[in-house]
Parts: sequence; C-alpha cells; structure tokens
Amino acid sequence: MKKNLMRVTAALLCAAMVIPFASCGKKAPVKTINKDAIYREELKSLNFNPGFQADNFTYSDGYLYFSGYQYDEKTYSSTTMIEITDIDGNSTGEYVLSDSSWINRVAKAPGGNAYVCFSEYNASGEMTTFYTGGAVGSSLEKEDEDNETEDVSDDTETPKDPDSETGGSATSVADTIDDTVDILPDDGEDYSYEEKYYIAVIDKTGKELSRVCTSETTDIMYLDGVIPTTDGLIVYSGTTLAKFDKDLKFVKQNTLDGDFWINEVFADKTGKVYVSYWGNEKAIVKPLDTNTLTLGDESTIPVSLSMFTIYDGAGGYDLFLKNNTSLYGYNIGDADKTEVINFIDSDIAASYFNAFVPLEDGTFLGFYTEYVSGKDNYEGTYKGYLARYTKVDPSDVVEKKVLTLGCIYLDGDVRKRVVDFNKSNPEYRISIIEYNTFNTEEDYSAGSNKLNSDIAAGQVPDIILSNDPSLISNYASKGLFLDLYKYLDNDPAIDKNDIFPNLLKACEYDGKLYQIAPFFNVSTVLAKKKFVGDRTSWTFEEMKKFEEGLPEGTLLFAGSTRDEILSQCLAMDANYYVDMGKAKCNFDSDAFKSLLTYVKNLPEATDEYYEQLYNSGLFDSYETMYREDKVVLYNEYLSDPTAYVRDVYGYMGEECVFIGYPTMEGNGSMLTFYNSSSISSKCAAPEVAWDFVKYYLTPEYQDTISWQIPASMSKYDEICKEAMKMPTYTDYETGEEIENPPTFWMNGQEIPLPLLTQADADKLKSFILSVDKLQCTLSDDILNIITEEAAPFFEGQKSVDDVASLIQSRVSIYINEKQ
Repeated sequence: MKKNLMRVTAALLCAAMVIPFASCGKKAPVKTINKDAIYREELKSLNFNPGFQADNFTYSDGYLYFSGYQYDEKTYSSTTMIEITDIDGNSTGEYVLSDSSWINRVAKAPGGNAYVCFSEYNASGEMTTFYTGGAVGSSLEKEDEDNETEDVSDDTETPKDPDSETGGSATSVADTIDDTVDILPDDGEDYSYEEKYYIAVIDKTGKELSRVCTSETTDIMYLDGVIPTTDGLIVYSGTTLAKFDKDLKFVKQNTLDGDFWINEVFADKTGKVYVSYWGNEKAIVKPLDTNTLTLGDESTIPVSLSMFTIYDGAGGYDLFLKNNTSLYGYNIGDADKTEVINFIDSDIAASYFNAFVPLEDGTFLGFYTEYVSGKDNYEGTYKGYLARYTKVDPSDVVEKKVLTLGCIYLDGDVRKRVVDFNKSNPEYRISIIEYNTFNTEEDYSAGSNKLNSDIAAGQVPDIILSNDPSLISNYASKGLFLDLYKYLDNDPAIDKNDIFPNLLKACEYDGKLYQIAPFFNVSTVLAKKKFVGDRTSWTFEEMKKFEEGLPEGTLLFAGSTRDEILSQCLAMDANYYVDMGKAKCNFDSDAFKSLLTYVKNLPEATDEYYEQLYNSGLFDSYETMYREDKVVLYNEYLSDPTAYVRDVYGYMGEECVFIGYPTMEGNGSMLTFYNSSSISSKCAAPEVAWDFVKYYLTPEYQDTISWQIPASMSKYDEICKEAMKMPTYTDYETGEEIENPPTFWMNGQEIPLPLLTQADADKLKSFILSVDKLQCTLSDDILNIITEEAAPFFEGQKSVDDVASLIQSRVSIYINEKQ
C-alpha cells in the first residue's frame, strides 16, 4: 500500500488562519540543534532462526528476550516463541509455546532470567459467531493499543507449533481450565472457547523454571502489564493489581478505588514503583506500595500520556518519556522534561521503537521493525533492527546550518526523508518541530496554539507540512509562503507538464503556487446514468427537485444527516463563502440560503435517528441497496482505479456518471489530499528547502505511490495499465503464479468483477482532470456561528433571510477583527 508520506494532521494550523502576523521584515532567528541530545546509532546483527519475526524484546542483565513468532510460508502456520540472545545479538536459546498460545508480556526477572506472560486456549466446535467479551480480552487489548504500551508484542495470531517445550513445573492446560465461554452459533451447534493466563520464568537457554496460572490465583484475566520488584512480581489489569513472590506464589491482590484505568506501572531510578493514569484531564502518577498494593500522593506529568510512552527511570531521571522525535528524562515534581536524545538530529530513522532500554553504562538499546515491500510494493514483510545508542560528545557534533520543518504529527516517511537529507547534505540539516508534543491532558490543542504563537512571534518554520489547503491559502494572503512556481518552472529534475494541471490550479492562490501535494484523491458522488443522464453538476434546487420525483421509500443518500450534508457542501464552496485574505464572506447569498433550505428537512444526527435507521434494515442489504435502487446516490472517494471498478460494477451494477455534490457553479467534485508542502517566505535558504520538497514530485518517489492518485500523470497511466491486468498470487508450494480474478461480495456470495478497461481509464482520467477545486474547511469559530444562528431557522422560528443576514454580519465582524 501507499506509504502515507506526510499524514501530518487534519488540524494543522487550524487556528492560525486568524492570528496576527509579525512583521514580514523581521529577521528570522538563527536556528540551532541541541548538541547535548545527539547519539550515535550502532546496528547489531540478529542471528535468529530463519523465518522468526520479532515483535519486541526485554533486557535482563545482559540478555535479550525477543518475543514473536516463526512463520512457515509453505504451511501458512506460525509458532509463538521467544528467541534469546546476548547483548550483541548472538543466540543463547529459545522458548517455544504451544500452538494454542500467544505472548502477552515479557519482563525482566532476577539473574538474567525473564518472566513470560502468556495465554493458552482450547476451542471446540465450529465457531460462527465471533466472541469479543472481556474473558477473551479483546476489549482490553484495544485499550492497551490505545495506550501505546511499547513493551507488548503486537502478534495475536493463533496458529502455532503443537509441540510445547516448556519443561520445568508446567501444568497441563486441561487440568487448569475452569473458565468457559459458550456461544450458540447460527447452525445450532455449541461452540466452546476456553482460555487461561499464565506467568512462567525462563532462563537464558529457554528452559522453563516455574509457572503459575494467574486465572486460578487472581481475578485478573488479560494482563495489561507486569512490573518486577525486589521481592517478586506485580501484574495488573484495569485497576486490579496482584503480587507474586520470586517463586511465583500468590501473595496479595487489590483493586484500586477510582474511575480510571492504569496506563502504566514503572520503576524510577531508585527502584520505587509508580502507577500512571489519566485523571481530571491531566496525567497523574502515584507511588505504589508494593507490599499493600495501595497508592500514595499524586503528582502530575506535564505531557499527554496519549503522545508519550513511559519507560523505567535510570541514571539521573525518575522516568523516561518517548515520542516520535525524542527521548526525554523527567524527575517527578519537576515543571518540565529534559531532552536526552533527539532522534532526528541524531540521524536515527526509526519512526517507532518497539522497545527502548537504558543500560548501566549510560547507553541505550533500541529495537524497531520496518516494513520491507515485496513485489510491486505488495506482499512485504517486517524486518527487525537492534541498535545501541551512545552519546556523542557535543564538541564532536558537526556544525551545519539548520532549517526547520513544522508539522503537527511526524509521518514515518517524512522522518526517513529528513534523515536521508541530513546525511547527504554537507552544509544544511533539517530539524523537525512536531507540535503535538506540546499537547497536555488539560489541553489537546496546546500544540496548535504553540504553532500559532511561533508564527505570531516571527518564528515561522522554514517548511510547513499541512493537509488543510484553506489554511495555507489564508497564510499565503499574509505573505507567509513563497510562490513555488518560481522553483518548479526552473527545475530540470521535475517535469511540470507531467503534473496533473488541475492539481496545480487547485493549489494556487491568486495565480501563485503556495503549496504542492505529491498525491491526491477525488471526493464526488456517483449516480446511475439512467437517473441523471450525462450531467456532471447540479444546484441545490435541481437536486431537491430530483429527490422529490423519487418513488416513495427511495432514498437520495444512505443515512446522511443535516450536519453531514451541510459540512460537505460548505467544504465544497468554502473559498466562496469565506476569503480571509480579502476579508470577505458571502453568507447572505442565494446559494447559502438554498443550502440552509435544503438541509433543514434532513434528519438530525441523534441517537434516536441512528437507532431508527439501524432498525429499518436498510444496511442489512448494503451490497445490493444501490443495485436495487433503494438508494440512488453513492458517496465516491476516488483513490485507485480498481476501487472505481468495485463501486461501479459492484455496488451500482450499471453505467454511472460523476454528478458530484450540489454546488453554485462548475464541477460538484473536490480534490482532497492528506498533505502538502509549503516554504516560508522568511526561509534563509529557499533553494535548499525546495531541494527537500521537490523529492516528492520526482519519479523516484512517484513510482512508490499506490492506492492514491499520484501527482504524475504518467505514473497514474501506469497504475491504470496494471489495473487492466489479471491479478495473480504466488503458490508457495509450487512457485506458480495463479490468477486471482477480482470479485465483489454480495448476498453471501462472490460475484465476478471485470478488469479496468481502456475506456474506463480514459473516462476516469478525463473526469479527474476536470476537478480543480480543493476540499477546504472553515474555522471552528465560523462553523459555530453558522450552527448557532441557523438553529432558529431549522426549528421554524426565523426565516432563512433573517438567519443568513445574522450569519453574514457576525462572520464579517469576526474576519475583520482577525486581520
């Protein structure tokens, strides 16, 4: 699939469209990097068994316990296991679990050993209903994923090696199972699912030394986490904690009072144990008495736990906090954290560490996985990397000029591109400001506000990555960005004539190109030709008249509400309704009145409406409701020609046209994209910034794009040609390429779909070229004015003229105040 290069945030710069700007003549400040946060990466060899895929590791006194699974491509089976190595990656043993097991946690145990938390299950009968109850742990697994706990294996596959090599004091699963979930499947046969949770101690050779069934000894089923102590081990789930001694004998259990969920349990630099959780819109930590399993007085951490992962403390810090760009040290009670490692400035390309461990000598061990694409960017695999990170003396850090790249969220592809750029450019380096790192539990918009204040103070990032074109347009009107045509027109490495011209036009503001996107999609509406003919646009009045002529019981859209249609139509014509640069708005226009009049009669998004919609049974026939003309308009999101084939020949079942959304004039479809690049007008080295930005328009990058519409027309033509070929897959036993015809699932059966034809491809490209309007957004403040003032009209208390006049007046005052 497409590497989503710069998925930086839908909210980037959201409030900045209305801030006052510092003088454009103000000299930009000199940018530097934190030389005390530079570390050197040394990759280690990993001598795993062939086919072993590591998900995580735990460090224990010189030994590394890698949890994961070994996959057999010929039998399509996998074996859950742990590979054990020394600190240099040399194998010392392995621990293999049964084929009905999966690993939940691995933690450090005394003497270089490890605690392994895992489950074993036993199933019988034919399951036709998927169970998602708490006993199985699926809902807790989701909670754990949301908490971004990084010392957990993501592997949840169930087929494993049937021969257990646990040894030690293992007890058979059949002797210990007492929790059974019975499900009555659709065919009337009983299905039985039995699962137990265990903790085992293993040594560096993989020998199991002891085991306990936590399902028997505690009320805890799925383990959210585990923390070793000086005299044993504590496990927890939700707000319940249980303690075991060094021999895994149960000691005590306690459920904490309070409406919260434990985020993480960690040990500080002295070994003192703490519990962290969200509480009253702030990140809270409390010391845990490991004897009584009760909590002490609370302290707060000045970060959002959703943006950082907590690691045990070491050296001079009580704990470590890691996000996408940096590792920070923090002492409980301090006002702020201290940057220890800046991954980007250290030229470390890993976008996500599965595990990161401080060692006794002040170095760190990190383990990360990267996706390696297979044939034609498909059927890839993940490769694991183990590295040691050593601090570089600040005096040895090479001096370079610094350009800044501002974004709300740092995408992995951008990270790698920045690191490659920094390694190859002898004079400049790019330093990243990821603004969501400023978010806290009290204020999730702190990052956006910080960006706003930086711009207001004249500290504008040299490069800004955004996915909201309306915001870029409003910045451009303030003279914030450079016209990229100056560089695009004169760069021999980029063929401007190969870029979709409608994409360039859509990205313009007053004829200047202030942003450029490497790929895009088209948001539109499909309708059967028999209903609307060859037309490609309509007004609200025309669409309303069409809807009134539909047979009774036939819907225009499937379950669309007033807010959804209003939001979509405002996005369609946002630049008409509000032009911040020219301080104009058009909410007293006939077009806006027609929009309000149309959406007035649409259902509100209430629980009662959705319950009624659900009970209507409409979506029980989702695959056929368009074919059977129960619903006549299909919300189409064009991203790939094969998706078009599925929607037209699958869902619709006959010839269609792109009618689009109702609009005042022109095409009723919009271009959308997840990212764009802009260069600050204050950038001291715009040619260097362009050298970074233009990469995404080069054939090298454009050739990697799939499941999106690339900016390159020639690349898009290649994608269409591939879609005209019969898909195949490789038989791993014979190596033979087997045809895999496309199908569509309908009424419990697969029906064949045609391949893309040249006529389809020509029609698609012609349509794409006709769309030159960007999907934009209005600020939350303006949307709130519209919602507030329009409510009396929707309730029949005021006329449409009255509310349109009030909205026009209030928005006019608002945008003039923000100039």
